[in-house]
Amino acid sequence: MNDRPPWSKVNEFTSRRQSSAVTQEKVKKMTNHPHRRQDTASDSTETQPVSERSRLLEIIGVLSAVGFFLGVFLAWRTQMGGLVTQRQFDQLAEGQTLEDVEKILGKADRAEPEKLEFGVRSQVLIWENSSDSRIACTFEENRLRSRNAKNLP
Repeated sequence: MNDRPPWSKVNEFTSRRQSSAVTQEKVKKMTNHPHRRQDTASDSTETQPVSERSRLLEIIGVLSAVGFFLGVFLAWRTQMGGLVTQRQFDQLAEGQTLEDVEKILGKADRAEPEKLEFGVRSQVLIWENSSDSRIACTFEENRLRSRNAKNLP
C-alpha cells in the first residue's frame, strides 16, 4: 500500500503552507521596495518614494539625450549654413561692399592677413565648403575687386 507514515502528509501540508507564506512575504517585500515606483494609474492612493539615485539617473539620461540631439542639430546646421554655391557666386559683382557680400555668403570662413600696397588696403576672404569647393574674394578698401570659385555645387 502506502509506504509513507501518516504524519508525512501533515509535514508535507505544513511545508507547502510555509513555502506559500515565504513566497507571499517575498512578493510583499518586492512591491514595497523603496526604489520601486508606484504605478500612478493604479487605484492605490499611496505612492512609494523614489530614491534620489533613481531621480539623478533619470535626469542624467534626459540631459544626455538632449545633449546628443542638440549636438546633431548643431552639426547639421553648421554644415548646411556654411554651404556656398554657384548661384551665390553669380550674385557677386565687383564694387560691392563687404557687407553686401556677407549678406549673400555669410561670414567668411577664413581671412588672409590684410595687406597695404601703394596706400591701398586689401584683403582676401575665403568661404569654403566641407568638400574641395570654395569662393575667394579680394577686397580693396572694403570693396570687392576680384572673385574666383573652385568646384562649386
